[in-house]
Amino acid sequence: MFKIEEAHQVRLHEKEYLLSFEVTPGDYLISEVVATFNAVLLYATFKLPIARRVSLEPGTINYFGHFNAQIVERTSEEQPRAGALIPSNAQEVAGASSGTFVVERSDNFEQDLQKAVALYPALAELEILNRSQIEQAELAQN
Repeated sequence: MFKIEEAHQVRLHEKEYLLSFEVTPGDYLISEVVATFNAVLLYATFKLPIARRVSLEPGTINYFGHFNAQIVERTSEEQPRAGALIPSNAQEVAGASSGTFVVERSDNFEQDLQKAVALYPALAELEILNRSQIEQAELAQN
């Protein structure tokens, strides 16, 4: 589990996060991204299911893509909730229990790399593997 502190960029009703982690090589399951919403006496938890396995080789830096996740109103019971029902009123007001996530994944490697290099200048000198297309092809097959 990793904690993300600050949004990389904030726009009206939108926050952008640059997620980067240093981990030991191996096989991983990225199960979900959990987010919280805090406002006056209102606390809600959101869970964005990812459910992807990744294999990381020693000495590599990997880019897995750009994810755009938006909460929209659930229109059927088959759609997963964006969060739990409890506590129901806080979750409902924030849209966690009444909404569902729509996730778009894209390969924004060049644009995202520029943002990453601005935060971590040493990345400009390193090779970064763009695994976004490979991962998308695997998703299409499954």
